[in-house]
Amino acid sequence: MLDLTTLRLSHSSYNGSYQSCERKLEFSKFYPHTEDQEIHLDGETGHALHVGYQSWLVERDRDKALEAMMFRYPIGLCSNPSTPKSLEACFASLNQMIDSGIFLEYEIATIKCPDGVVRKAVEVPFQININNFSLSDTKLIKVIYVGIIDVILYNTLTDEYIVTDIKTTRWDLPDYSVMYNFDAQILPYAMILERILGHRLDHLKADYLVCYIDILKPRALRYSFDKTAEDIRDWARTLLVDLTNMKTFYNMGWFPRRSKSCIAFNKPCKFYDICHSRDPETITEWFLMGKEPIKEREFKPWFTMDLELVA
Repeated sequence: MLDLTTLRLSHSSYNGSYQSCERKLEFSKFYPHTEDQEIHLDGETGHALHVGYQSWLVERDRDKALEAMMFRYPIGLCSNPSTPKSLEACFASLNQMIDSGIFLEYEIATIKCPDGVVRKAVEVPFQININNFSLSDTKLIKVIYVGIIDVILYNTLTDEYIVTDIKTTRWDLPDYSVMYNFDAQILPYAMILERILGHRLDHLKADYLVCYIDILKPRALRYSFDKTAEDIRDWARTLLVDLTNMKTFYNMGWFPRRSKSCIAFNKPCKFYDICHSRDPETITEWFLMGKEPIKEREFKPWFTMDLELVA
């Protein structure tokens, strides 16, 4: 296992990996990896639509938005136009997102970062330092939570800021609000927005733009939720409980597996073949296959804040 000094969590590693199966976090964070890790093409198509729509919000230029999306689209899917998330389907879906007229009353917020640079609030990276916690009983292993806010929008008429998350899906549902009403990903954004604005917020207006990707009938829908201080406290308390359990597993040298997570998105978990083993040397050899490990990619936040978790 890696000799960590800092555990870096994000929405994908915490909510996506740890909360579905603790061993996914163990494998992804506590063992070395090479550059030959699996690329999730489905996720890359969603990111391409993110880039395209963010370009539209900044430039209000359809051609530039479509070009940005196509440049970001994963080349590995270009040869199969019949896939549900084909380039043609993403082209139609981005046009639908633009034609929907959602967020026309807003502009991209302009924010001044601690380094003095004024930036457009698109893809805003942040870091939250958990000050009063160490993962290990025998040495200091700091925990940080990082994330990227898709977009912060501003309404000049109402003097209102909203944080916006762009979601793409192939789930054809009549109403997506149930998926996002209690979504925890957006809650720490409130603390970062407070840091940006320089004052406390009594609530956070959180908006989701949900795009159903389809070549024939794409849909773009907006869902708005008011997040309260109680919602944010719930997120922090849940994080404290999960970190406490995570610390127990780490110090035991044992993370539980959850069999219901062995299959997701119609395919086996990428760690399925090694999950039978509890031997650190065997697991390390399986990940490296004789190759040199790589370092975790550097993360450069625009905003950093400290947080102390209390029960």
